[in-house]
Amino acid sequence: MDAKLAGDTQSNPDVGTESNDRVGSPDEGKLNFYTLISGDTYEGEINSEGLRSGRGKYTWSKTGNTYEGYYVNGVRTGKGKLVFKSTGNIFEGEFVNGLKNGKGKMTTKIGVYEGEYKEAKKEGRGKFTFAKNNVVFEAEWKNDEQKGQGKVLYPGNFQWAEYEGDLYGMQRHGKGKMLFRLNNYHK
Repeated sequence: MDAKLAGDTQSNPDVGTESNDRVGSPDEGKLNFYTLISGDTYEGEINSEGLRSGRGKYTWSKTGNTYEGYYVNGVRTGKGKLVFKSTGNIFEGEFVNGLKNGKGKMTTKIGVYEGEYKEAKKEGRGKFTFAKNNVVFEAEWKNDEQKGQGKVLYPGNFQWAEYEGDLYGMQRHGKGKMLFRLNNYHK
């Protein structure tokens, strides 16, 4: 499995350029709905300069992607939810200066990553759970790639296995130990 995760095609923060060139004149501090020159739409609060500030929802007309969350001076900052229409991927978490930064959760068709982000990339401790088989990787991530020490949990109905050791690209790699256990089954 590629360390970038095949289903996580939207790790690039550039989901589309958010424009501030709008048609009409919204009202400061009130709920506004307007269409931008690009055809994108925004519904939410603005500041005295007319920039998105506070809670709002931005929709890109070309892709159908949406961001719903907080803005500061026209930039995604704070908690938010980014939905990628073409893939169905959903990111929920923290943004700083328009980028995924801090704790976040990315849900894809392949599985769910929960962990730390830095400048839109997976960075630090994180956990990826595969949707198909519920195998869980708990490991360190660096520059959007999984590498270093970690743990892999292989669930099963009557038995389970756990690997602890070196991982690279969400594969066992190097030294580690594997534990197997049968679950007790009683009628």
